[in-house]
Amino acid sequence: MSEQAKVVVEPIEIPLHSEQELREIAQGIQTGAIWTHLDCPEPTDLVMMFMPFALMEPKLKHKLRTSDIGLIYEHINRAGPRSINGRPCFVSFKLLNEADADKVQGYCRELQKSVEVAGETP
Repeated sequence: MSEQAKVVVEPIEIPLHSEQELREIAQGIQTGAIWTHLDCPEPTDLVMMFMPFALMEPKLKHKLRTSDIGLIYEHINRAGPRSINGRPCFVSFKLLNEADADKVQGYCRELQKSVEVAGETP
């Protein structure tokens, strides 16, 4: 492919979330109210659980691949009526950038520690 034929694809800018939003996401993950791409047992399951990825046009997929994605998630109450192997299927998804995803991971650890200290089961 010649230099002239190369197409530059700009990544998608993923907006920052407030600390309150990130804490709510962490709480949702810990309680099972939010499903993430990390809940997919195999990387190939991503397109089955988050169906927009299977239907997405190639240019948009490339934009997403070049973006700063830290977490793909959706609220479980947004799942469709069907499931695959007992796992929810979504026709929508939300994104966190890497920095926000790191914060959510830290909040999840804090929540897990507080549950362990209280002697409760997650």
